[in-house]
Amino acid sequence: MACCQKHSSYPRNHNIANVFYKAGFVESWGRGFKKIAEEFERAKLPLPMIEENGGGVMAIIQRKTIDEVIAERSGDGGVNVGDKCRRRVGKRTI
Repeated sequence: MACCQKHSSYPRNHNIANVFYKAGFVESWGRGFKKIAEEFERAKLPLPMIEENGGGVMAIIQRKTIDEVIAERSGDGGVNVGDKCRRRVGKRTI
């Protein structure tokens, strides 16, 4: 990720940057993308794609599909919810 290499760091919007600094969200200029990358690596997630265009910055974060999440949780590719939720209601099993 190019933004994690040495580069000049400057706030694009000084008013917003000042608000974040006063709120304690900014320690120092130029560490944000490096911190993001470190946290994604720690969580074993793919790094986000960072794009700068038109004076703005966009982070594209990849996520798993619901099918991938279900397959990971069940280990066998899926679970029939009905098999997990059997209970007696009146004289019928649901």
